[in-house]
Amino acid sequence: MKGVVMQHYPFTGDQVDAFKSQVLAHVLTVEDDRWCSFRHHHALMADRWVGPDGANPDASREELVAQAMMSCNVPSRAVIAVRGGWQLVGEIEQQPIKFNPGAGLYVWSISPDAGHTLQVWLSYPAMPKGW
Repeated sequence: MKGVVMQHYPFTGDQVDAFKSQVLAHVLTVEDDRWCSFRHHHALMADRWVGPDGANPDASREELVAQAMMSCNVPSRAVIAVRGGWQLVGEIEQQPIKFNPGAGLYVWSISPDAGHTLQVWLSYPAMPKGW
């Protein structure tokens, strides 16, 4: 929605901006074939959509990060426990930003047990594959 400022409770604007910036920097390094797989296959799986918005497989990487950035009430420790293969792609306030290349999922929180995470799914609006 243009002109609407999304609130990502309980994160500060600086934390949200840092997460977005570092995730985008990493998304720009994702190989084209991998990116296309997430956007032209996984994102179109309507049975896994989290909302009424349809997938836009042609969204740019910048557009997707802006669109798909969300806060969730799931601790990062719980998210990271779901699947292995996580990679460290950045850090905010001494806490890691992790990426799961199999699922196309980025996650960060102020601590491993904090009640909320910031996330970006490369398959947005579909939940990441295997979730």
